[in-house]
Amino acid sequence: MGVGSIAVHGLFSILLTERARVLIKRGYTPKVAVELALQETEVEHRNDPRIMEKARADAEDFLLRARKGLI
Repeated sequence: MGVGSIAVHGLFSILLTERARVLIKRGYTPKVAVELALQETEVEHRNDPRIMEKARADAEDFLLRARKGLI
């Protein structure tokens, strides 16, 4: 994995988190917000399983932090 691909994966992590935060601010529960953000990512990157794997891991991490009150 090159430096560029690491940067791209980090960017998608940030985008997923920001999408979820915007949805939460609009009244969605964290779980629903993360599911919607994952669905958006899946539509945009359905041909790249590595990005989807990373997005799912980031989603789980986001929900864990939300449950602990860190977000």
